[in-house]
Amino acid sequence: MSIYLMMRSFMMKNRIRIFRREKNLTQAEFAKLLDITSYRFRSLESGRALPSQGLAMKIAEMLGVSIDQVFFIEENPG
Repeated sequence: MSIYLMMRSFMMKNRIRIFRREKNLTQAEFAKLLDITSYRFRSLESGRALPSQGLAMKIAEMLGVSIDQVFFIEENPG
């Protein structure tokens, strides 16, 4: 199986919204803390975009959890 087909069968997911809400932060507030635009943050939180390694680490650190608690890989059905 090619790498491309293998990558298509998995999706990077996140729990940013869950942990952000536990901290009582809005998307705009958290985006400001991360020094990124609200649009970029919404794309990350919804899974439409992937963060760089550095940004992923910063998100986890600011949420007070490990990076693997925030980001995980899930197999696509079908």
